[in-house]
Amino acid sequence: MAVVSACKRQDWQLALHLVAFDDLGDQRTCREVISCCGRLQQWHPALRVLAEIKAALAVPTVYSFSAAITACGKGQQWEEALLLLSQMPVARAVPNVFSFNAAISACERALVWQWSVQLLAEMPSRKLSPDVISFNTVLKACEVGRRWTTALDLLSMMPAMWIVPDEITFNTCMSACEKARQWQHALYLLASMPARRAVPDEISCNASISACAKGGQWQMALALFSEMHSLKLPCDVISFSASISACEKHGLWQLALQMLVEMPSFAVRPNEVTFNSTISACEKAGQWQMALRLLLDMQVEGALPDTVSFNAGVSACAKGQQWQMALFLLFGMLEAEVAPNEISFNAGISACEKAGLWQAAVDVLAAMRLQHCVPDVISFSACIGACAEEGAWQVALALLSNMPAAKVAPNEVSLSSFISTCHTGAWQLALQVMFESFARGLPPNAITFNAAISACEKNGQWQQALSLLNTMPEARALTDVISVNAAISACASSGKWQVALLLLASLQEAAFGSPTVVSLSAAISACEKGGRWQMALELFSSMQKQEVRPNEISFNSAISACEKDGQWQYALLIFSEMPAAGVAPSEVSFNASISACEKGWRWEMALYVLSQMPTFGIEPNEISFSAGISACEKSGHWQMALFLLSTMRSLRVGPSRVSFSAGISACEEGGQWRMALHVLSQLHSASAIPDEVSVGAGISGCEKGSQWQMAAKLLFDMPATRLWPNEVCFSAAIGACDRAVAEVA
Repeated sequence: MAVVSACKRQDWQLALHLVAFDDLGDQRTCREVISCCGRLQQWHPALRVLAEIKAALAVPTVYSFSAAITACGKGQQWEEALLLLSQMPVARAVPNVFSFNAAISACERALVWQWSVQLLAEMPSRKLSPDVISFNTVLKACEVGRRWTTALDLLSMMPAMWIVPDEITFNTCMSACEKARQWQHALYLLASMPARRAVPDEISCNASISACAKGGQWQMALALFSEMHSLKLPCDVISFSASISACEKHGLWQLALQMLVEMPSFAVRPNEVTFNSTISACEKAGQWQMALRLLLDMQVEGALPDTVSFNAGVSACAKGQQWQMALFLLFGMLEAEVAPNEISFNAGISACEKAGLWQAAVDVLAAMRLQHCVPDVISFSACIGACAEEGAWQVALALLSNMPAAKVAPNEVSLSSFISTCHTGAWQLALQVMFESFARGLPPNAITFNAAISACEKNGQWQQALSLLNTMPEARALTDVISVNAAISACASSGKWQVALLLLASLQEAAFGSPTVVSLSAAISACEKGGRWQMALELFSSMQKQEVRPNEISFNSAISACEKDGQWQYALLIFSEMPAAGVAPSEVSFNASISACEKGWRWEMALYVLSQMPTFGIEPNEISFSAGISACEKSGHWQMALFLLSTMRSLRVGPSRVSFSAGISACEEGGQWRMALHVLSQLHSASAIPDEVSVGAGISGCEKGSQWQMAAKLLFDMPATRLWPNEVCFSAAIGACDRAVAEVA
């Protein structure tokens, strides 16, 4: 009795001490001691008791063996458990269902699902009928071992063996399907439970919701969550977390947030998993403010932010272009005693990449190594990509070259990111590195070629761009719409409109895609630079027929094409269509339209368009005012030209040499020589360097005002300002002198 009492108090040491003075032949007492050791995971003392029974020339009963096998299982000693099972026949103890179940459980605990299945299959040969516990234990082993097909096969075997599956059976099978993202099978099992006399519970629904979440079926997951209410099943933290996870995978941050807010009304307190899923939903939708708010709310709710929480917050800030906040969170992890991992640092580097801050990206990469996090290809690629904004190709090249030393193999993204940094004049280096990488075994692909074509485009190398495009089929790189678009843009930059139109035509006939807004916009731009305004308008009109919605670049290129040829009516017509098309006019749109009116001698329309800029939230710049002043100058409205010059200064828009020259010319055309000289003096005081045009206009004004002395002074003072008089300047000065002679005569 003393031994049994000690076992009940879980005092296995005392039980062992007492049993040594008790009769080892009392198998019941020994079994109690072995079971006590098993419950406390003391498998070695359990085996010692069993050995002492044998040493006392007593035959251990099947119950003692079973208890010892159970003790080994709880102590993660599955091999010892199987050894005991195999020794039972030799010790004249015939294994029973309990013995096998204990051995199966030992294998399940040790994650050796194959042995669990083998033991189950062995039972009939031992003339033992497995029970529902046998199957449930093996199913659990299959679930943990991610063997969902084996689990379903075992479930289908149970009716033939006259074993009725219970709720645990179905729940375990559904969990196996959930882990394998087999949401259809999970739902089928849930629906078949009532017909098999198994009542679905919250565990059943949670497993099915989680399966749908992992399978991307958010609507089905939320429908199951709602069904739990009609079944009067309690929704716990797992139910909410799984449902929020389903929303998270699709960026449905409002739904995820709504469910999080509703949890207290169900008397359910959110945990780390719940918050992490909601923060991730906000991250995917770019809602960085809400992600940060939730990070703060976690601590209020007693949920400690972990690495996953911070990673989602850093990534949300990166997507929201908030690089300062991203780095604040990243380095704040150390203060919060949360260890950042590779994902944390990569998100921080990505934030710097999106902001074009290569210095900050390199600093984060260095900090990554200090925290014993190993940079991967994502780390290096993002860091190289950060160099693209400023064209820091030297830094990018150093990073790319250091990757092999860091045991990181460059991939297509790394190479493409480097090539993108070569837009500032290093296009030859871009091509060299690209072909060297191909020679070293990095297979060329469309992404790499597209980046190289784009680098050539930005450097005005349209022939090289076309050569790369033609090389793609030979290199077995799939040509796509992006490839052709980049080549069209290269031709557009160099004004090669004929070649651009040929590429556009080839795209229309290609099997891999039809022209996009980028294709057509680049072609319109090529026509604009080539002075082909009719062709530009024809392409612009064709966009509607091809169901391609024009963007800002399309409109601006078409307006500029009309502007260059003085087609002010067409320019204004296209400009007026922008709001209806849902495209907000930009500075470029307004400036091109004003310039078109200027070239068409429509000063009133030019000033009207200029006056509309603040209505669209755009402040006129120096180009806007200069075009307006030139329009007034051509129409002889010198007063309005001077008013615009004065307005520029009041708005703190610094008049340029072009603005002043147009103002001087306006005064000269209006015969206002004094005002022309006044504006010329303002040009000097504004620290703007006059040119031959502005001084020539001043001399012409003096000529018209018969001021030969002033005209001569302006002419002779030009070399002092490093200006050399041209034919216009000399002609105007000579004309001023001729007028003076004629007046004297």
